[in-house]
Amino acid sequence: MEAEARAQAEARRSAEDAARAEAEAEARARAQAEAQAEAQAEMAMESAPPPPTESVMEPALRTGPTASGACIDSSGYGTNFDCVDLFFGTNRNEEPSEAGQVLFGTRAAGRSTLGVVTVTVPIERLNMPGSPVRKLSNANQTVSMADRDAYFAIWGWDEQDPASFRRLVGAELAAATEYENSALVFVHGFNVTFRSAAFRAAQMKFDMDYDGPTFFYSWPANGSTLEYLSDQDDADISVAPLTDFLQLVRESVGEETKIYLVAHSMGTRLAAQAINRLALIEGDAEPFFERSLFAAGDLDRELFRRWIEPARGLVGELTIYTSSDDKAVLFSRFLRTPGFGSSGGEDAKSRIGLVDQNLGPSIFDEAMTIDITDVNTGILSNFFGVNHADYVESEVTIADLEALLRGGAFLPEARNGNFVRHCYDGRPYWKYVRGGGQPDNSCVLPF
Repeated sequence: MEAEARAQAEARRSAEDAARAEAEAEARARAQAEAQAEAQAEMAMESAPPPPTESVMEPALRTGPTASGACIDSSGYGTNFDCVDLFFGTNRNEEPSEAGQVLFGTRAAGRSTLGVVTVTVPIERLNMPGSPVRKLSNANQTVSMADRDAYFAIWGWDEQDPASFRRLVGAELAAATEYENSALVFVHGFNVTFRSAAFRAAQMKFDMDYDGPTFFYSWPANGSTLEYLSDQDDADISVAPLTDFLQLVRESVGEETKIYLVAHSMGTRLAAQAINRLALIEGDAEPFFERSLFAAGDLDRELFRRWIEPARGLVGELTIYTSSDDKAVLFSRFLRTPGFGSSGGEDAKSRIGLVDQNLGPSIFDEAMTIDITDVNTGILSNFFGVNHADYVESEVTIADLEALLRGGAFLPEARNGNFVRHCYDGRPYWKYVRGGGQPDNSCVLPF
């Protein structure tokens, strides 16, 4: 019996030893497999490219609630449009439409929004810079790829916080090759929606082949000529937000970058007040802007003096585009002049963008005033056109703006031989004369 019991015990031990050996073999195999996997992973990590830097990991410029992905140019779709990125600030209320063409409304918001918006621009404009901006009349309709061949349209947008805004601006500034160390800021006028402001900024950037960062500030204009007086109030309440935006632009591009300002129509009223406010904050010893262009200014001449003269050092080299045939500015003067259209005498509220039949052109010390009445001389323009956008809807003015941004001569006649010097009341101004003309050099330049 004992022998039988010993035999059974030895059999159990043998079985246990065999099971233990099998388990140890399986464990060794697992360990070897894990070691091999770790070695392969280490080799893969060593051969892999480095992780993306912070700038690469920034949100893509061309994504957003209105986009179906990156905005790809004509090579991607077989269509005929290009993509333009713009940096913006706005104190409008956010009001996106389902079709993605309306992003902000016409009411003032309690805060400002920063962002990047991408606009598609028809490439046909390459052959006709300065041609009018064409857009679909119904902002709520869906835009097809074929539509983008013929019309300006929104592709997408992204809201940015100040830190990401500055980084994205810095990246575009560093990538610029045609306009190095240069930034453009546009402030629109009355009767302009956010969409229209974006299209105008995109047109300037595209038509001038401007590769520096382009900014626009959109204040809550109503987009209707019937809301003119309301728009003036909206412009005035936007002075502080615009001032803050301009300071952010300067922080984003750095002290060495040249900032160029283009203000249009009622936007000149807003810009002049913001510049005056900047002078109170920062002083006016150093130019904030390299050059400033006030085009078709719907701004009283005396208010212009009061706001700009204390801040003259910030404005840089100042050019004023004016006209005798700008119907929008004529209408503004009509509203403000006693007797509705009479001369108004000493109380005439003439605008800086108007060559007044009684007061002549707006001429200021250290500013170049150019009468651009005749840059568009077609019958349709003269009889049916408002002529309020001639500052960018003419090959002449687009070429002049490009020359200003490229550091061309400040004296108008040196930039374009068709800008002929004239004198009014002993003071010089310039007038566009097709084919040139004999200058009046009897006036002494005040600079």
